[in-house]
Amino acid sequence: MKRSRPTRAITFDVYGTLIDWESGMWEFIEPFLRKQHIRTGRKKFLSIWEPIQWDLNHGPYKRYRRILAESFRTTVDELGGECTVKEAEAFADGMGSWKPFADTVQSLKKLKNLYVLAPITNTDDAFIEASSALMGNPFHQIITAQQARAYKPNVKPFHLALKKLDIPADEILHVGFGYRYDLGPAAEVGMKTAWLNRSTEKLPRGFQADFQFDSMDHLVRMACKPC
Repeated sequence: MKRSRPTRAITFDVYGTLIDWESGMWEFIEPFLRKQHIRTGRKKFLSIWEPIQWDLNHGPYKRYRRILAESFRTTVDELGGECTVKEAEAFADGMGSWKPFADTVQSLKKLKNLYVLAPITNTDDAFIEASSALMGNPFHQIITAQQARAYKPNVKPFHLALKKLDIPADEILHVGFGYRYDLGPAAEVGMKTAWLNRSTEKLPRGFQADFQFDSMDHLVRMACKPC
């Protein structure tokens, strides 16, 4: 990997980058919708849910567990279904059980040998602790929206990461799939950026990344030679 200064740390978005959040969500959503006699696919549901979640993230700070529950209930309502508070909370509680992508655990194990690793994640402490355990507890530090009391793309989580890691920003590579959430604020604080593009899409106009990878394996090949 070419870099102007050696990279000492790699920070990660987690859900969508390391954790297969779409599949994890859909395991709960699909049978729920079927029981409600709502016929819609994963992409349609997520296309409604994501902007609702985005707006809640940009409002007054509230814990992500609450945002998950509220956004789920609102999405179900827009699809013509009904969702109780208990059902919405059950959906939110499932976040800690969403599984890593197939290439995540071994890749992080290799990277941990050479880099300081940390998530910068739009979630609560309890959720990332559960997710980290599923990934083999690879992180040296953990940075969450709960700690920063702000959600990406706000720069507060990134400033908190710089404080906790105590490493110059230009010696940190931030990796994320959510270009709207991660690339801009990471670059703004001086980090190098990598877009993890598992779907081989084109990066939309207005967004930039120093590197692009199509998998964690690809990142390891570039950042972890010859491990």
